Amino acid sequence: MKVKLTTAVDSFIHGVFPTGHTFTVRPESSNYLVIEGVLKGYILYKEFCEIVKEPKLYTEKEWNDLENYYLSLLDLADEKNDRLTQAVHHLTQIINKKNEERTVTVSVQLDGQTILTHLFQELKNG
Repeated sequence: MKVKLTTAVDSFIHGVFPTGHTFTVRPESSNYLVIEGVLKGYILYKEFCEIVKEPKLYTEKEWNDLENYYLSLLDLADEKNDRLTQAVHHLTQIINKKNEERTVTVSVQLDGQTILTHLFQELKNG
């Protein structure tokens, strides 16, 4: 594992190592033991360090598998979106038909033939 210094460390032999310097270490009770470099064997206190997250490396096969997996999730999301859009469109058509039926029924009950004729002309003209 790698750690980065959050404060400068004086090694007395090799001088001062500035903030941000990284070391390869191994956890040792409540501290870190440096296992590579000029400070090999030196103990660093945990309060002076923070763990550096190393980037995950993938083989070509792992990368392709992950890519295919996420692309398939994206395709599923697109299909779901399309189905929902179609459902909303269908429900909107049903609601519009119901509203037209109610409007026609109310018109016929109010004034009979005159209002009905006028309403149909409005519906045709949009």
